[in-house]
Amino acid sequence: MFYSIGASDPDEDDLRYEFTCPTLSGSPLTPRIGYSCKIPIPGIKLDTITGSISFKSNTGGVFLVAIWVKEYDQCSGQLKGMTRREIEFHINTNANKMPKDISGVSNLSANATKTNPYGIRVCQGEKISWHDTIYDPDITDILHFESNIADVLPGATWSKTFLTRNKAVLKFEWFAVIGGNPIKSFFVS
Repeated sequence: MFYSIGASDPDEDDLRYEFTCPTLSGSPLTPRIGYSCKIPIPGIKLDTITGSISFKSNTGGVFLVAIWVKEYDQCSGQLKGMTRREIEFHINTNANKMPKDISGVSNLSANATKTNPYGIRVCQGEKISWHDTIYDPDITDILHFESNIADVLPGATWSKTFLTRNKAVLKFEWFAVIGGNPIKSFFVS
């Protein structure tokens, strides 16, 4: 499972993510035996910079995951505020296979550098474009996409070209603007 918190800050302050205990009516819930607030699902991982969650569960059930999204001032590093996100994952056994990103950043144009499969370094003022190919091994499934790119990369556009019912190429275009925070993280689901 891959899940993104999808938080963005209009002031472009630094956001950081950390697990915390879920609550019920303001009181912390006691985790089930074998689990903790920091490990609410066996094998769960949280990227503290992007807010991306990943796990592969062999156990079915309903799992509550709570995360603090903390906002820090870029210059001073002072904590400015925080908000809590609580997610309920329903894990069932079934034969569905998850869609896969089979290309990462590809066909990168302009004066930009690919820093890792999903990372780009670009200078302010450059107009860039790139592709990303998504494939669903379940050939009868239909792909639907959502993104917070417009919130994170102002002025960015994206389009979808379906090669087949279960395979699509996403094209992104953006005129790079640094703004307050030079590190930008967005999600596509």
